[in-house]
Amino acid sequence: DPETFLAFADSVGARYLLFDELGALSQNYLVPVLTRRPDAFCIMDATGPTGTALFGIREDARGQTYEAPQRGPINFEVCDDSYRRPAE
Repeated sequence: DPETFLAFADSVGARYLLFDELGALSQNYLVPVLTRRPDAFCIMDATGPTGTALFGIREDARGQTYEAPQRGPINFEVCDDSYRRPAE
């Protein structure tokens, strides 16, 4: 359930989500969240269409309702600079 995921992420102060293809966990648990609430995430970086991706969890989307499209590709907005720390 996306709302449960987002509420938990908020309760622990999580700001990022790492999606990988190393096992079935991402497919089983993260794909439903990402596809049903793409508005709650922005993309930071990805290694390719079937690889690892780093998402930011958008604070402004928590608690809002969103109806994801039933078919077709899902496009994520690119995260703004507030998700990145400057190099030290």
